[in-house]
Amino acid sequence: MIKIVEILSYKLKNGFGEEFYRVMREDSLPLHKQFKIDVVYHGPSLNDQDNYLLIRCYDSENQMNELLENFYQSHEWKLGPR
Repeated sequence: MIKIVEILSYKLKNGFGEEFYRVMREDSLPLHKQFKIDVVYHGPSLNDQDNYLLIRCYDSENQMNELLENFYQSHEWKLGPR
């Protein structure tokens, strides 16, 4: 079965990596789970603490579009870690 893998890379302002990682861990990842988004990996880059990676996986492009639309349009996201 072919999967869709989404790789997001965030270049953060110097010194903000640790705080971003905390927000992801405590706020954003629980929302991802709530909306059934499969997070394969999240965390700082091995060579730069202010570069953050988020890797998500989907069964199809349709599933990706549906899950992300529900996630980003949700009240929880708009009022939360966004």
